Amino acid sequence: MWSVAIKNDSDKAGCFDVVWVQDIGCAGKSALQSNEAYTAHYLDESVYQDVSAGPVLCFRQNLKQVEGQFPWVLASCLSGAESYATDAFDVYGNGYRCGEEPKGLMQPQLSNRRYQFEFSCAALQSKPCELAVGASTEVIFGLTYVSHHPEASSESDLSVLTTLRALLSPVADDFKDAKPLARNCVESAMGVHGRDLTTAELQDLYPLKWRHIEKRNDGILGFFCDGDTHVVTRAKERLVERPHGSILVGNAGTESIREVLATTVYMYGVFSAQTVYGNTSFHKMNSLPREPLGLSRMSGLRIYIEMKGGWCLLGTPSAFEMKRDAYRWIYVLEGGSITVDVSIDTDRDRLTVALESNLKASRFLLSNELVMGAAEDAVDATVEVSDDGRFILFEKNGDKLSHERSIDLSFGMSCGDGTELSEIGGSELLGGSGEDALFVVVTHPTQKIEFNFAASLEGAADVVKKLSATTKTNGADFWEIFNRGLDCAYEDDSIVRLSDALRWYSHNALIHYASPHGLEQYSGAAWGTRDACQGPFEYFIAQQHHGLAKSILLKTFSSQYVDTGDWPQWFMHDEYCDIAQNHSHGDIVVWPLKALAMYLDATGDFSIFDLELPYLNADNSLTNEAECLAGHVVRTLDRIESEFVPGTSLIRYGGGDWDDSLQPVSADLASRLVSGWTVGLLAQSLAELHAGMCDVKYLELRERVGQMAGAVKKDFRERVFIDGQVAGFLLFDDSFETAEPLLHPKDTRTGIANRLIPMTRSIIAGLLTRDEAEHQMSRIAANLKFPDGVRLMDRPAPYQGGIETFFKRAESSANIGREIGLQYVHAHIRYAEALAKLGNGSEFFEALLTICPISIEKTFSNAGIRQSNMYFSSSDAGFLDRYDAAENFDKLRDGSVEAKGGWRLYSSGPGLYSGLVIRQLFGLREQSDAWVFDPVLPKKLDGIVLTWELSGQRVEIEFRVLEREYGPKAILCAGCLLETVREENPYRDGGLIVSKAQLRDAMMFGDRLVVQL
Repeated sequence: MWSVAIKNDSDKAGCFDVVWVQDIGCAGKSALQSNEAYTAHYLDESVYQDVSAGPVLCFRQNLKQVEGQFPWVLASCLSGAESYATDAFDVYGNGYRCGEEPKGLMQPQLSNRRYQFEFSCAALQSKPCELAVGASTEVIFGLTYVSHHPEASSESDLSVLTTLRALLSPVADDFKDAKPLARNCVESAMGVHGRDLTTAELQDLYPLKWRHIEKRNDGILGFFCDGDTHVVTRAKERLVERPHGSILVGNAGTESIREVLATTVYMYGVFSAQTVYGNTSFHKMNSLPREPLGLSRMSGLRIYIEMKGGWCLLGTPSAFEMKRDAYRWIYVLEGGSITVDVSIDTDRDRLTVALESNLKASRFLLSNELVMGAAEDAVDATVEVSDDGRFILFEKNGDKLSHERSIDLSFGMSCGDGTELSEIGGSELLGGSGEDALFVVVTHPTQKIEFNFAASLEGAADVVKKLSATTKTNGADFWEIFNRGLDCAYEDDSIVRLSDALRWYSHNALIHYASPHGLEQYSGAAWGTRDACQGPFEYFIAQQHHGLAKSILLKTFSSQYVDTGDWPQWFMHDEYCDIAQNHSHGDIVVWPLKALAMYLDATGDFSIFDLELPYLNADNSLTNEAECLAGHVVRTLDRIESEFVPGTSLIRYGGGDWDDSLQPVSADLASRLVSGWTVGLLAQSLAELHAGMCDVKYLELRERVGQMAGAVKKDFRERVFIDGQVAGFLLFDDSFETAEPLLHPKDTRTGIANRLIPMTRSIIAGLLTRDEAEHQMSRIAANLKFPDGVRLMDRPAPYQGGIETFFKRAESSANIGREIGLQYVHAHIRYAEALAKLGNGSEFFEALLTICPISIEKTFSNAGIRQSNMYFSSSDAGFLDRYDAAENFDKLRDGSVEAKGGWRLYSSGPGLYSGLVIRQLFGLREQSDAWVFDPVLPKKLDGIVLTWELSGQRVEIEFRVLEREYGPKAILCAGCLLETVREENPYRDGGLIVSKAQLRDAMMFGDRLVVQL
């Protein structure tokens, strides 16, 4: 209960109301610490009207908690509420982080709407009360928590108000001792935000030619310039729900990724957060913002400036500049400016935070909330300052996890030349208690400061060594080398958009591989078995990084369970490899085979079969014995066969497939369901592995793989492909004698007739005829294609307050984003791949642009404003809640409902997208002794030139799209026609194969190739 006593001490009558806001998690501590936004997705928010209390808010957590419970909360204003809000975005607004007042408090009432987004809160405004001079009143808010509420919220829950009212007791109205609450500078410091800049001022800062310019009301929101530079203005930051941010990553392009330094930055004055070294869950130096509105000022590294006798906190700048290895905040203020730079050195193992001001010399204060481990509430670390004050070291005190693994986690910071400290301490330097984890340093008055940060798993001495090393300012461009100089030359805006997106997607893909976490999905440290075998793996194969692809294979096969032959859903691959999710979805066992087949095709490296690799025991410990990879493959095949439905070669659905929202609600369903997508994937993977295993040493194993591939394809054609359409699922009866199709026109249970991924996978796998494949595409176009891309199903599963009856998550998520909104970008990328397989060049290119975040409004008009240089894992329908979506879903198709960008960066999607451009759009696929040229290009790109490397040699490849969009007719090098062999494709003329020997000899006379279509 909260009782607020109000007395009018002014000299005139007035009208008063109280707004009460309570953050609602309604989940276990570990779930909330893992990701608050994710738990908010499953927090059902319901509003009911009471005669005296007005709107009453109920919150039910639809995700079953560890104890098997569904927590529930009711919030009310017992003295009567006037209005309400259910998400903090409706209380504070996007502009709050930019220095604007809370938008909900600037209106006569709160939003009075149920907004199922990612920052759930109970916000209630009391009824306005007229108070005469000297009069007083009392406003009472009540909240009830129930640990287990198995039913969905309903109007009957209003009976709880009777219990709350019984607890009421009068509050003393003696105001003589009333004092304002004490506030420290973290809470009360004035924010310093850069002013808006004119176009001319921005052009002075960035004189190079701009591209992809975003404007609104004649003001500049953002643009790209130079190579990978993206500039965003404060005007745009005010408008976006998801604050602009990025991750600065160290040496991510190596096979050993246990010592990769990374830090997260945000435009609104978070200069370094979740700084990690290696494992992103257990090796954090500092905390991260756990909400997107800038309410919490403790998290991460912040900078204060002393102005007008007090500390002021740097907030949102006038302009925010993003490069892949450096970030800049430019604050243009009255009388001068401040610039903050955060960058990584050329050795990619040290971060630098530097500030320069042309204001008068001032003291600066850096605050850094330490974690030194996994969680903010479990800090156990020692801070040491060197005798000369040059080095400050943060050492994690030994815990069981690190001790067992001989890890001595240490971070450190050093002062750059000219930076002198006057004080070192904690939050007491900001008026706090000093008993928290805030570390603070204060400088002498200056106009320039610099701090360097480094880390080690081998103790503080190694950190000092790194910090003492000479800074290298010159060096080759890491990204240029890693991407083998990939660049497209063509005067077409769509290609320029694509090229700029690829620059940033290479950054996103390496983070997914080497430092797995994102901006919204900040918890990580593990590889999803399915994800690792797709995004980073396919990207490395496309970019000819065979060693990195091989390292993924070896780490993955070393995480196979010895007793079952299956894999964990996800696993950690460093010193924490004993931490994994023991169960997995039914498709997980297929992906290592799929990746192995791709590796063999690209490299011909059959020696990999002889490598001895360990397994995982049931407790996730490594086995003492190892077995050659060929033995691992045999165990995989045994596992797959054991999961076949009796009398068939159809693998069981198990715990699910790629679409996490359609996990079966019971073990019985899991055993009787078959995913059409998984069956198609298995048929493709086995066929490709059979084709790649041409080494005579493994003929018997190859024959077994081939027989399985044939049997799976046969059952797919006879059982899954029903009346000309691939079924989403088959549901067998208890005796496994008959099966009914689900998510198919003959589905009588779910009301859903079309499921995307089984249709696209069957095309990619080559399981259909040309006519059958075209029919699938026609159904996709008619039922699943929307302005912002293709959707997973023709409509969301029904939602009834979060109660699960058939599918998990699809029926329990109250939020309409991510998979629930049905446009998951990863699936759209596979749709694009299917178009390329068919040779539909114009549609393929359109599909790539539809999900390109740069100038996305040019592709579809209902695109919501979003960050332009980050991959979005989904296109989220702009509905308020599930009920709004169910009633108005067709408005998304006609473009009258906004499509918003979902979670950013952490996904296999950037690697898949980049690989698709190389291997399908430009059609360059490496084989062990040859190159395949199989471009699928629209005719409008006739004459486009790609600069890249083929087998280590820089080349220019010109594509002439003359007669058709696929199936090249000739390849010339230095004007000479090359000898070629046509690649097989079940739907069209395939690519042309050129031996590496011939190509190498031809390029001695010129490094320009011409591919004629």
